[in-house]
Amino acid sequence: MYDDIPIHTYHRVMTDIVSNSYLGKLNDCPAKAKVLDKETDSLMFGRALHKWILENDRFLEEFFPLPEKLNMRTNAGKEAMAKVEAENIGKQIVHVEDMQILRDMRDAIMSNGRVAALLTGGKREVTIIWQDEETGIWCKTRPDLVPDIVNAVALDLKSTKSAARHAFQTAIVRYGYDRQGAMVMHGLTEVTGLPYDKEGIFADIAVETEVPYRTEVYPLDDQFLKRGFSEFRRLLRIEKHCREQKLWPNYTPATLLDLRQASFEMMLMPGYADPEKQPWELQEVEG
Repeated sequence: MYDDIPIHTYHRVMTDIVSNSYLGKLNDCPAKAKVLDKETDSLMFGRALHKWILENDRFLEEFFPLPEKLNMRTNAGKEAMAKVEAENIGKQIVHVEDMQILRDMRDAIMSNGRVAALLTGGKREVTIIWQDEETGIWCKTRPDLVPDIVNAVALDLKSTKSAARHAFQTAIVRYGYDRQGAMVMHGLTEVTGLPYDKEGIFADIAVETEVPYRTEVYPLDDQFLKRGFSEFRRLLRIEKHCREQKLWPNYTPATLLDLRQASFEMMLMPGYADPEKQPWELQEVEG
């Protein structure tokens, strides 16, 4: 377990060590797993939010908040920005409007008493690295907070469109947050020898990205984590197969289909498209 690995190194240098995001792309299409994520505004804002919430005292090590709004349509604004970038090489520039959003989101998050209590203590942004015994593949995960004791809560902060229970429940499955939780608890057990996977708790802090920045805490139950661990194991086996074949295909691997019987997965028509299941009938209009 390491607390001194920069986020850039974690994402851009340690690329042979599989993470939850890597496995998510592998699950979609093996070839996508080998494509590095683009530096989008959304990803950069997400990193800024994590740093501002979890390591507020170290925010300026990686980010530079603009002291005033610059008009990038003018030469003066462009020159001022060029000067700021030259003086802050290696840092992400945060615009005035985005910085205000970060402040407002932090206030909203910390106004939730349960969240504020959970964010007290523990280790922040640590990198957990272990070698999987079955496949020999090295794995990594980077929880936002690791508790100081086993039977406490490991946390991950997630920005989301909706923090409502039913909506975030869907997001957990869609984005593999259960797989991530399982990797965190399993990884902690592997590197410490302590029963985090049996006695610990993993929870997501869901914060909405629009005012009033609703914030909720959702601990994942045993069934969710069991499902996540099962997906983790399934995808590691696919990755092992791809490495052995030295091939990450841009189609569903043949091992997942019964090609020996020349049968493919049939594309089924969804219920809403079936005319026999529609609650109405089209009738000819007389006259």
